[in-house]
Amino acid sequence: MYRILALTLLLPLPLAAQEADCANAVTQAQMTQCAAQELGAADDALNAAFGKAMTRMGGVDGGEDALRRAQRAWISFRDTACAAEGLRYAGGSMQGMVVVNCKTRLTDVRTADLRALAEGS
Repeated sequence: MYRILALTLLLPLPLAAQEADCANAVTQAQMTQCAAQELGAADDALNAAFGKAMTRMGGVDGGEDALRRAQRAWISFRDTACAAEGLRYAGGSMQGMVVVNCKTRLTDVRTADLRALAEGS
């Protein structure tokens, strides 16, 4: 299952070196590459929000450790849930893109949660 995702995301070197024109993506490989770029941006935002939340939790006894454990559990949940979502397309060319889109969607939600935690909301 994960092997299929990894293979889907590995593009031939010439394609990987080029940025996909995501506004005009036509092929499944292009759409998957664009989805991976969106996940990368979402992951960057998640990491920034996590850093701010860790700073906020530093003032709470045991807070940083609890948040770190929660984040690890959340990553495991996200990856497992999205792999399951992708099973609807098992063996198909869009399975990898479905998994990546799911990860982006869940990452965006987690980022909002971490930002709220960091802001004390």
